[in-house]
Amino acid sequence: MLDHAADIRTKVIVLLLASSGIRLGAVAELNKTPTKNARLQHIQITIYHNTREEYFTYCTPECASAIDNYLNYR
Repeated sequence: MLDHAADIRTKVIVLLLASSGIRLGAVAELNKTPTKNARLQHIQITIYHNTREEYFTYCTPECASAIDNYLNYR
């Protein structure tokens, strides 16, 4: 899927969904820059921020790198 992704944004979404286990609908709710946890080499992501369903999840180092690249690109 990554080889066929049209742009860096699509690659980030594919990696995020695959590594963190979040639903596609939760991606639209992500509006803040994730906080890096350097000790774990992962990124902690808050899903459904400030709601009753709020929870934390993590993604892989590969996904974290893709997110960093995308944020630098933007």
